[in-house]
Amino acid sequence: SSCGLEDQHHSCLQLTMKQMVTWRNIGNYSPFFLMAVVMELCIIVDARVSSGVTPVSKVIQLLGEMVVKGTNEKQDEATRFSAFSQWCQDQKRIKLDEIDGGTEKIEMLAAKIEKRVALIASLTDRIE
Repeated sequence: SSCGLEDQHHSCLQLTMKQMVTWRNIGNYSPFFLMAVVMELCIIVDARVSSGVTPVSKVIQLLGEMVVKGTNEKQDEATRFSAFSQWCQDQKRIKLDEIDGGTEKIEMLAAKIEKRVALIASLTDRIE
């Protein structure tokens, strides 16, 4: 059957399809935007299959699955990033504490060395 393409709808579909081709993560796009794409496809395509499954309904189904998959992947990545960020903060705190402890120990040992050097000097003077 005829689609009755209008120039305006056709150019809009071409732009929309170009945008879809460049998507890297469909989960970053609004479901409303995806529905607008689907509605545009519905306006342009008017083909029906006798089994009740139309190309448009298949596109709608696939886009819906892509939205769910993209959203789930985005949430999983956010969870992984949050855990990694927490680990980094913990490691930073631990390393800074170790550095502070090491600095204190260095200062203490330097003071002990100075005391021992002074003791050595006084004992050497006594011997001479």
